[in-house]
Amino acid sequence: MMPSATAFGASVDYADRRWQIWRTRADGEVTLLAQDPEARPTFRRVSWDSVTPCSTPAVGPSRAEEMLQRFHQQSRAAESDNARHLKKVEVRWLREGPPSELTASAPGSRVGYVVATLCPMTRGHLAMAQAAVQDLDLDAVYFMVWPFTYIRGFHSSPLEPWAARQQHLDWPLRMQIARRSIADFGDTRIRLLEAAQDWYGESSRMYSRKDPSSVYWTGTWYVTRKLKFWLERVTPGPFAHYAVCGTEQLARDVAVLVEGTADRLAWSTYSIAHHLTLHSVYASPRPIQREGVEAFAPPEGAANDVIFGSETPMSRMCATDVRFGTMPPAPLDELVMPGAAALIRGNGWWGYN
Repeated sequence: MMPSATAFGASVDYADRRWQIWRTRADGEVTLLAQDPEARPTFRRVSWDSVTPCSTPAVGPSRAEEMLQRFHQQSRAAESDNARHLKKVEVRWLREGPPSELTASAPGSRVGYVVATLCPMTRGHLAMAQAAVQDLDLDAVYFMVWPFTYIRGFHSSPLEPWAARQQHLDWPLRMQIARRSIADFGDTRIRLLEAAQDWYGESSRMYSRKDPSSVYWTGTWYVTRKLKFWLERVTPGPFAHYAVCGTEQLARDVAVLVEGTADRLAWSTYSIAHHLTLHSVYASPRPIQREGVEAFAPPEGAANDVIFGSETPMSRMCATDVRFGTMPPAPLDELVMPGAAALIRGNGWWGYN
């Protein structure tokens, strides 16, 4: 579905500072408006029929330089901060030992992870994970289910009222649905990180109002880092780790660089520079997103990359629509796996019976 009005976008090749600006009309016609006269014709654009093109302000040579500098500044700061924070926890982590799910079933050296509320886990979640497995040749993908652990200061207010408004289930019930869904799906490479709830709780020790960098070691960031820490110790290298997400999250990442937006809390505006010091990012097309997608090429020397994934037949599916019944009419069994549908109906969750 193309936008109803003309949209402008830009693509920057950060390694050689090449830039191009394009216009996309409602009928889908793309016109190249301007480009670096020395640029080779390697114009990159994210263009899925169901995804709105980028509509950020045009990026010229001066802005490209700003974006490049901002990325490198954030990356250097992240590398320094990561080493400092790891020293605080490494001894404790080694004393605890790896989580049982990593030792019981070898995860392999090519691993992805997905952070989600999974309320409920839908066929869309599973299709995205399987697409990542196939596109990246992964040994495993771990779902890390957010338990809505409130961390004072890190979160602006307690999470219970928001969770109630969104009709979210408690973490154990969401995990029940996810376990049944994964069992029905039958791909043993798709797994749950059972340790996530405890790890989210212990991450509260890392947050400090006096240390802005601590946000990148709190909540989901902490859980991701701890998982990566153990993946690299229980499996032989070389390692390749990927954060698997929808393109709506990537759009927020890159907007920080494009717009020069000041960093907010890490769960609100993610930092692509911090991501790429930790892992590569696999972005799956999400037609439901409101922001356009910026074609992003990491600067030369970046440790990791951004990979745009394959759109799946389930890409339009959203767990929120399942809870609130806002999807186009469809049987529950078409939205979730059979075991999950039986569990939802058996408990009368969200009015299904």
